[in-house]
Amino acid sequence: TGIAVSDGNQALVALSQRRFDILLLDLMMPNFDGLQTLAQIRREERTSGKHQTIIMVTGHAEPGDTRKLLAAGADAYSAKPVNVASLRAELQAVSNGISRKR
Repeated sequence: TGIAVSDGNQALVALSQRRFDILLLDLMMPNFDGLQTLAQIRREERTSGKHQTIIMVTGHAEPGDTRKLLAAGADAYSAKPVNVASLRAELQAVSNGISRKR
């Protein structure tokens, strides 16, 4: 089962309380945006040794923006407006261990 939160701080709190198979992070969130949240999660992973699979959801789907998200540590991305078939393909890819970074 999934949950929805309204900002990056709430996402970090949720992650501290339970494990998620995949995180969908919107790039544009109030207070603590998607890139800040992604960076904090990746910093924490350096000490935990665990990896949280993260798909960024963004309206910024230009090639340069995509490279920026992957370089920041995202495993994949899905453009907005969300296309269900495209999101399903990204979910399937990361579930099978396939990252856009490879």
